Amino acid sequence: MSLGHYRGLFRRVLRVRPETAKLEDICRVLFDLEFEDKTRLMELAFHKGSGQKERLDGGHPAVKQEKGDEKEIDNMRGLSEFQHLLKKQFLLPDMIFDHRLLRHELMVERPAPKPRVESWDDVIRRRSQPTEHQLHLRQKTYVLLDVSGSTAQAHRLEIQKAIAIAYLENHHKQRGEVWYRAFNQRPGSLHHASEGKGYRKILNEELLTATPVGYTRIDRALDQAVEDLSHHPSEHPAEILVLTDGLCAIDLELQRKNLGHHRLHIVVVGARKGLLSDRELREHFDKDHHQQLQALENLEDESLRRRRLDALDLIFKKKKGGLQDELTDRWSDDLRALCVTNGGLFLSVPDLPNIDRDAQVADLKARLEELKSMLETSEGTVLEREQLMDEILALRNYLGELEGELSPQQRDELFGAYDELKSDLKEDQEWRAMMEGARVRWKGGAAAEPGDPFQFFRWFQKAIQEWLSLRQRP
Repeated sequence: MSLGHYRGLFRRVLRVRPETAKLEDICRVLFDLEFEDKTRLMELAFHKGSGQKERLDGGHPAVKQEKGDEKEIDNMRGLSEFQHLLKKQFLLPDMIFDHRLLRHELMVERPAPKPRVESWDDVIRRRSQPTEHQLHLRQKTYVLLDVSGSTAQAHRLEIQKAIAIAYLENHHKQRGEVWYRAFNQRPGSLHHASEGKGYRKILNEELLTATPVGYTRIDRALDQAVEDLSHHPSEHPAEILVLTDGLCAIDLELQRKNLGHHRLHIVVVGARKGLLSDRELREHFDKDHHQQLQALENLEDESLRRRRLDALDLIFKKKKGGLQDELTDRWSDDLRALCVTNGGLFLSVPDLPNIDRDAQVADLKARLEELKSMLETSEGTVLEREQLMDEILALRNYLGELEGELSPQQRDELFGAYDELKSDLKEDQEWRAMMEGARVRWKGGAAAEPGDPFQFFRWFQKAIQEWLSLRQRP
């Protein structure tokens, strides 16, 4: 498993920016970390999904044929063949029948010189199996990203973002429909995409830019996701991926009923423990002893009622120390049971250890040297060179974020490599003009001074003039 592969993955779907460089940096540490659920996490998100090549026959096995009959069953080619539909299909539920009719996936009977030697039931059963390509088009994926305040710790939010992007990309989720909500104590805004442009907008403008605030309520986020999916009924179940760093209580039976046939995966990154206050712990304790407390309220003997309440208080004080772990284990078991019921996964990812700054500096320095080499030999298109400029600028901004966390020697090493790269750019007018263009693109035109809306156009005119002068030189 190479970092280069995932660098390419992020480059394919994300705009080049410091956040992208940070994701790559975090993945380098995550891939070196050993933990119990690592293999299953890699299979869920970071390993490539099955290939998309289909057999020439549309994904169905060959069937022996012989002469004698004059009819065959095949997928309909258009609504004009409606009158030739097999009558048995009219017994399908209306919603499923309508979906298949619109996608031209119903079966029709038409003349054929060599019909298949099998019963109509066998043909319908075989032809009703969707191809791999059709399954990708029908898949519905819902991503819930926990952005509570605690995800700012130990790079949890960046790990969640990397897992979400790898999961969507490696399983070709963009070919179907994708829903996305950030959540904390309440669900955030809904974002939905059914084509490539909307999908990339979700990744670049919503998921990548999410910031931590609030606390975690998984149950509310799940309720909202199921409600959203209910407005888009389908015969095919959706996959719901929850990425969170916290656990909370859920009504297991109610959630099972609400979830229905949808598949649920939950990835817990650095699960929190010991964060409930005494008041919150007491509320959970009282809830577990609800029947006893209700019976005490109806007890007429005040003295006996008081003694029993004191006994419950004593039990709470004895259990309080271990109650947080007990609750966390219970919540974890309930969420795991909810995932397993619908064929999903419940995975735990530990917090990352302290980042090895020497390894980080070596990796970033190697990338800067790689970019320097690419600059010296680059003969790509204008777009490719612009992307190269964007990455250089992204790395420069990311180095600025890291500057306060590095030793003087590490800063000198990294910024020295960048200065060498920058000196090469200064010597080439065309590259220098492109770098200025990258800065303007990054700021979205905000590089102009207040009150001077035409500065961008003046820069653009100057860049064109410099480029033309370079082209006219012998």
